[in-house]
Amino acid sequence: MSDELNFTIKTSRPQNTLFVDKYDTNEVWMSIHVHGATCNTTLSFEQAKQLVEALNTILATEEA
Repeated sequence: MSDELNFTIKTSRPQNTLFVDKYDTNEVWMSIHVHGATCNTTLSFEQAKQLVEALNTILATEEA
């Protein structure tokens, strides 16, 4: 996997981090690291688009 497609997002809580990477063909890997635990999943590109739409909808409420 290319480093260009690996993203690390630090959250407002310093011990929590979100990682997003291109995984396999047409898949995205998401991993959430919190104090004492990790959780990960893969999303199809379609599911990743749905996540982006949901986040944009939530963010739009702040802009209104």
